[in-house]
Amino acid sequence: MRQVKFGIVGCGVISEAHINAVLHSPNSELVAVSDVREEAAKAKADQYNVEAYTDVEEMFDKSGVEAIVVGTPSGTHGEIALKAAEYGIHAIVEKPIDINLKTIDRMIETFRRKDLKLAGVFQRRTYPVYGIVRERLRRGEFGRILLADLYMKFYRKPSYYEKGVWKGTWNMDGGGALMNQGIHGVDLILWLIGGVEEVYGIYSHQARRIEADDTSLAVLKFRSGAMGVIEASTIVNPDRGIKIEIHGEKGTVEIDRDIIIGWYLTHDPEERAIDVQPPISREECESIKRIKYYGHRVLIDDFARAIIEDREPLIPGEEARRAVELIRAIYKSCDERKPIKLPLKS
Repeated sequence: MRQVKFGIVGCGVISEAHINAVLHSPNSELVAVSDVREEAAKAKADQYNVEAYTDVEEMFDKSGVEAIVVGTPSGTHGEIALKAAEYGIHAIVEKPIDINLKTIDRMIETFRRKDLKLAGVFQRRTYPVYGIVRERLRRGEFGRILLADLYMKFYRKPSYYEKGVWKGTWNMDGGGALMNQGIHGVDLILWLIGGVEEVYGIYSHQARRIEADDTSLAVLKFRSGAMGVIEASTIVNPDRGIKIEIHGEKGTVEIDRDIIIGWYLTHDPEERAIDVQPPISREECESIKRIKYYGHRVLIDDFARAIIEDREPLIPGEEARRAVELIRAIYKSCDERKPIKLPLKS
């Protein structure tokens, strides 16, 4: 079976997940890495016995890469992907696919026109727990959905922002707690419940010296008629991770840190919903989480197969755009101090 030749753009912390995923994919081959920091590129290249580049265009031109994984600061994602498209190279891009909707729309249009594959990285979508919940929601097991709440309480030390000088900036990170850390949960709630019609948000920087939000709150009205809230913070100690609560006319499901902690059902609205055995156990959920870089492995192998089979990847550019659009709408609401309707104009 042919293998897709991959290059890694960005040799920071997240590159270990990207490299590991490429190396574990039977459909992929790692041939080059690139970083503007020569020492970082050389260290990864020496570790994995591949070519190192400090100029990404030189890598595109000389290394023979067919596809790239982009893991650079968020504000550079679109620029790098669009440059790759000029060389006929496919791109799978870390979250957010870019911080600017106009740039994302250019990416989608350019890759489509050139018949290239473009994908985003939201690795939690690959966890079986979320796929099962999504299927049961669509089957109507919980009845009409009334409320869908997303709580994301993370902890990032002050040094996290001091060392990563681009983090928490509007220009390069596109925001703070909501855009950087919270975007994974935002993608999940959209994937599970569907699109949002209107949002109202507030944010602040309460404890971190950053430009953007260390805490954001939003109230949502989904297109389905359901309502919900989003809470995102990087100042909650200890870190509480991501929790999702979905309440329907026939019951409730609660997911805490990728594990179902409550599955309540009733067939009579006059009766209290009872706790029943969920369709996936705690142990099954935890076993997936124990596989290092599981989600990245699934997404990158799927991306390679999408190239080989000439089909859509699991999370095409259009899908990766949705979470960015909702977050941009929340920030717009915060700035203008009024509800904002979706879709946004790019």
